[in-house]
Amino acid sequence: TNAAVHLVFDSFNCRLEFINSFFKLVASEPDQDSPQFHYNLGLAYQRCNQFEEAVDEFKAAVEGIEDQVDCCIRLADCSMALNRFEEAQAVIGRALKFEDLSEEQKMGLVYQSGLIYKAMGDTKSAVKVFKKIYATNKNYKSVGMHIKELTSQ
Repeated sequence: TNAAVHLVFDSFNCRLEFINSFFKLVASEPDQDSPQFHYNLGLAYQRCNQFEEAVDEFKAAVEGIEDQVDCCIRLADCSMALNRFEEAQAVIGRALKFEDLSEEQKMGLVYQSGLIYKAMGDTKSAVKVFKKIYATNKNYKSVGMHIKELTSQ
């Protein structure tokens, strides 16, 4: 019962935080149909675990937002939270085709792809992706831990 009370309280706080963020956003954003507005609204939904709404907002933002890579990663995260792994992988695949990606951005997208494969239960593909990253940069995020964890199963 104590845990249930905390869960309700956390949910209430998140909704309250969302409402406050939303009103600040509306007040500060003159163009409420801009990519930046949709992106910020997507962030607010994502923080409150309202992933369906977040997906819609990130989709509305991705074509016109300055940092398309970050938007795609967030869109993939939300799709994963909804167990839409193929959709998440498609978003990452599309982002990998963006022009002028830095090596760091490419690495982040490939890493995200590995996380998606891992969440899907596709151990073979996840290990392949993580080993590719490890060969380039063995200290990248927790790639070594993922390889160890997946190969010891």
